[in-house]
Amino acid sequence: MRPLARNVLIWGTPILVIVAGVFFFGDHLLRSFADAYLGKDASIESRLPRMVEAAREKVGTMVDANTRLDGVRQGSANQMVYEYTILNVPTLRDLNPSADLAAVKERIRARGCEHEYAKFIVRHNVNMLYEYRAVNGERLMEVELTKANCRL
Repeated sequence: MRPLARNVLIWGTPILVIVAGVFFFGDHLLRSFADAYLGKDASIESRLPRMVEAAREKVGTMVDANTRLDGVRQGSANQMVYEYTILNVPTLRDLNPSADLAAVKERIRARGCEHEYAKFIVRHNVNMLYEYRAVNGERLMEVELTKANCRL
């Protein structure tokens, strides 16, 4: 596997973000999601802000040595967006040009779609978007979990 950063081997960091993030935050968020979901008459649009608010409790958490959860927000009407910073990639130019981001994104998607928390969320018509940024805020990549790409 090729490293994402020129000087630092971090190819596994995005994988660890999704795996550690979903597994580490998953139980807490699943309970929060279930709590927010109790009002079955409410639309997903009315429940999603409560889910996002519960997920924000983990903002600032280091997922691994190089990855920090910096934000959780509602994207579109049915989308939760998780914002991560890869701390050992200062700018987009520091990203290794030979890194196979497509393969990394596919592994993140596949692992995310296997996790019960993500399945539960996506089955209830909430898409999950993971945004990865360099320290200066430049976009490195995004991975979205949907019913279609999780084959649910």
